[in-house]
Amino acid sequence: TNGILNWYGSNSSGTSSNTATIPLTSSLGNITYYVSQTIAGCEVPQQSIIVQVSNPSVTANPSSCNPADNTYSLSGDLTFVKVPSTGSVTISTSAGGTAFTQNAPFTSPLTYSISNLNSNGTNQTVTVSFSAGGCGTSIQYAAPASCTVNCPTVTISYKRPIS
Repeated sequence: TNGILNWYGSNSSGTSSNTATIPLTSSLGNITYYVSQTIAGCEVPQQSIIVQVSNPSVTANPSSCNPADNTYSLSGDLTFVKVPSTGSVTISTSAGGTAFTQNAPFTSPLTYSISNLNSNGTNQTVTVSFSAGGCGTSIQYAAPASCTVNCPTVTISYKRPIS
């Protein structure tokens, strides 16, 4: 059926518009908008549309421990909808290593990798921070257990016979 959509801002009362409301993404959280339809001069009850604006999300995938040097690498994806258009993003881990940094413009998802991390089996944190806009996020992961091979110490004694 034909009809006119009536769009309302974040308040379900007030004046409607025939143009769809463009959600505000400048603040985090849930924003509720409302829409109704007018058919033959009669407006049907409004329906809510909830827009969720959230921080970027990040994954953390540690590799297996490398027994040659007891280290592992960490990789993952940073996913986002709206982030600053200037500055840089830094992804670091509490396990150390060289942080991953990329300058704007950013494309989602952004794949990162950090290597030469010490395998010790402890919980670590990946932290994402944008230099502009103040947004970021963090996630915890478990580092792989140590895989150092401890070789036994062997002492060899030799007594030369007395001649």
